[in-house]
Amino acid sequence: MRRYGRLDFRKEFGDVIGRRLNRVSDQCNQTFSTASVIGPEFEFRQLGPLLDELSADQLLESIEEALTAQLIEESPGAPGRYLFAHALIQQTLSEEHSMARRLRLHVRIAESMEDHLGDESVNHSAVLAHHYSQGVMLVGTEKMLFYSRLAREHALENFAYEEALEHFERALAVSKDQPLDLQQDQMLHGLGRAQVAT
Repeated sequence: MRRYGRLDFRKEFGDVIGRRLNRVSDQCNQTFSTASVIGPEFEFRQLGPLLDELSADQLLESIEEALTAQLIEESPGAPGRYLFAHALIQQTLSEEHSMARRLRLHVRIAESMEDHLGDESVNHSAVLAHHYSQGVMLVGTEKMLFYSRLAREHALENFAYEEALEHFERALAVSKDQPLDLQQDQMLHGLGRAQVAT
């Protein structure tokens, strides 16, 4: 029986993914390379604003095709929500984009979420902070820092110190070249709290 090392398995599995992707239409590939930037899970309603050249029926066709090809799975008990069948499928599809295209997609995803969620956006601060942090080069730091602050406060309130630590570190990384102000001072204080707690 053949034994696989990590690299052998990754290459072997990558070949399987490549064969699956070669069997689906260009439309399906385009749909799910875009979905891959959203994250390991995504909703049907998130795709429409990102793929405005496709109709709702065409999106549904792509979803059916991807389900048949076992690229994605339906999320149990959540109609209209899907997840990639394997992390390497998501990664392979995401890598089809240039860096510039990926950054722009992150910003469009965040802006679309804000439009759709309205005042409820604050309840999705961690996801929005992530997408805006990826697009900092295009839209600046203001929204990333805003949602990052909400996300780390929520994490601290719920004793999720490792998650809070990630938000503190990300926010400090994008503001490191700016003069020290009250906001950075508070971030450093919070970072210390999270580090002690972890």
